[in-house]
Amino acid sequence: MNQDKRAFNLCVRCGTCRTVCPAFLESGWESANTRGRMMIIKELCSGRLQADQGM
Repeated sequence: MNQDKRAFNLCVRCGTCRTVCPAFLESGWESANTRGRMMIIKELCSGRLQADQGM
C-alpha cells in the first residue's frame, strides 16, 4: 500500500456511486462499490482492520 493516503479521503461517502455501480446493483453489498472499497482501504491503512484470506 504505497499510495498517497490523502487520496483515500477524497471520497466524501455521499453514496452517489451506488446508483450507477453495476457491481453494487447486482450484489447489494456496500463493499462491492467504490465507497465501500475506499472505507475498507482506510481501515486497513489505519490498522483497525486486518486483511484475511477472503480479502
